[in-house]
Amino acid sequence: MMKEKESIDPFARYKETSSDKTILCMSWLRVEACKKYALLRIETGKWVFALSQLQKP
Repeated sequence: MMKEKESIDPFARYKETSSDKTILCMSWLRVEACKKYALLRIETGKWVFALSQLQKP
């Protein structure tokens, strides 16, 4: 049952597809920001684009 709940969470899904980039994300940003970052990355499909959006003040 726990595995099903993880599948519902888009961030958990992201961790499965790009674990290497998730580690980078976690070390750079807070957990909350990282979740939004992962969602941005999934929607846009552009890692650099999402990163630049978050770094802007």
